[in-house]
Amino acid sequence: MGGYAGAALLGVCGMLLAPRLATDAELCVALVVALGCAAVRIGRWFVVLVLAVVVATLEARSRLDAWLPPPIENTKLSITGVVDSVPQRRADAVRFDVAVEPQAGMQLPRRIELSWYDCPDPPHATERWAFDVRLRRPRGFANPGGADLAARLLRETTENIAGIADATGFSDQSYFDKRFKRAFGKTPKEFRAERHESQGREEQDLPAYSSG
Repeated sequence: MGGYAGAALLGVCGMLLAPRLATDAELCVALVVALGCAAVRIGRWFVVLVLAVVVATLEARSRLDAWLPPPIENTKLSITGVVDSVPQRRADAVRFDVAVEPQAGMQLPRRIELSWYDCPDPPHATERWAFDVRLRRPRGFANPGGADLAARLLRETTENIAGIADATGFSDQSYFDKRFKRAFGKTPKEFRAERHESQGREEQDLPAYSSG
């Protein structure tokens, strides 16, 4: 019994740590494999793990959709609200909470956390401000708008850099380049070129075999 509980916990933790939620197709494939294992009575812990991932994913989708509808995620929005916390200055940004005022015809979270990069004059608690923002839904322990996700997309996809900048919440590619370089010591273009060069060297080093 303890093994099944451990498998369920592992499935939920895996869902939280993933950079994105699984798609319907991925969940269906996982369920088919799990049902196959259940039919032949092997890997019952794996079946429990998959079921935990599916249930946790569906619950996460429901809660995220209620918190911020998908159509407005990463869309430039104009909001008005009151600064609801003492702004905290970080190395390159100021972070603070905003109590969002109701917007006509738009479903928004009542309270959001904003990061204002290169902020010349930080707001103060209880002040009322109007902001142009791009909101992103939280995803467990992953940072959906950080350089870590951008690096993964540069490594694993052929999406152009402008598209990756937009996907990670940056409307200005030059500013995205600046932030990425600050995190990795190189521009996104240099990062991707270096990665491709490294892969090319690895392929050249593979042993060659002949038949006959």
